[in-house]
Amino acid sequence: IKSAVISNDSACGIQKFINENKIGESISCFWSSDNRPCKPDPQAVKELCKNLDLEPKHCALIGDSNLDLQMAKKAGIGIILGFMAGWKISPDLKGYHHLIRHWNDLEIERNPKVANSSISP
Repeated sequence: IKSAVISNDSACGIQKFINENKIGESISCFWSSDNRPCKPDPQAVKELCKNLDLEPKHCALIGDSNLDLQMAKKAGIGIILGFMAGWKISPDLKGYHHLIRHWNDLEIERNPKVANSSISP
């Protein structure tokens, strides 16, 4: 699984977040306010997907605002997930496929039909 971060924070700010949370091994790349176009332009998501060598329809985007979710839809993202845990007062999110109330709500399931047969599930 390839993971990336898209944020309106600076590249320096995103790198600091990645380092502080010790998730560098999990993040393939990121798109910051230093990149053009920047979020919430749907083209920013498309460019990030291109950097990951993935089609947007084969990606999931987790967003904590309606602007994020609209951006994902306009970019053609295949799975749009609304994220509620980052706020003191939960936002009224619209336009998601699934709602996540906490990171523990996420489960990754391997599809044996697409897995390499030499790798055990």
